[in-house]
Amino acid sequence: MRKKIYDLHSNNPQPPRFCDAIQEADGKVYLEVKDKRTKRKTRILWQDVQCQMKDFAEAINQ
Repeated sequence: MRKKIYDLHSNNPQPPRFCDAIQEADGKVYLEVKDKRTKRKTRILWQDVQCQMKDFAEAINQ
């Protein structure tokens, strides 16, 4: 399953697409960003994003 993720705080009438969220058959969720110039796709596991954001939040709240 694929879900388009948009920048909802954009001032554009049609918000720009930031990335796609993808759920694989095994249940893992990824964020996928496609470089418009090179057409290269980069995927990161959503769980890795959450872990890094948790660490970031803890660091700024110390």
